[in-house]
Amino acid sequence: MPNVEEVNIRHFKKNANQFMIKKKPFQEIFNLYFHGKYSFEDFINTNVKDHITQHQFNQRTVLSVNKKLTEFHKFINVFVINKLDYDASVCFSYAKNTTVRNCLEPHKNNKYFLSTDISNFFGSIQSV
Repeated sequence: MPNVEEVNIRHFKKNANQFMIKKKPFQEIFNLYFHGKYSFEDFINTNVKDHITQHQFNQRTVLSVNKKLTEFHKFINVFVINKLDYDASVCFSYAKNTTVRNCLEPHKNNKYFLSTDISNFFGSIQSV
């Protein structure tokens, strides 16, 4: 059975936006979110390659990330990505509640449509 502190942390993570009444420094938000589970210095200095595993399926390479990197990505998504403004009429990739259909709908009456697939796109991204 979870203790009161664990329940409070889960509640905070689930309802994080409600708690953002005034702006706080990014490090403080990080510390409140993870409640000592990870250090901010570790977050800033994490070598992403150390947290990725490659798997071969047929002739494709699939990359998977470990739990720590997944949690860091969720934090970034909640407190950075989801706060960014973007033009929802032209940007569909990785947007919540969008599908390929949303992307194609504005072009349905066009005579031509170009479909591309960039080979090994994610595998070609280099860490900086």
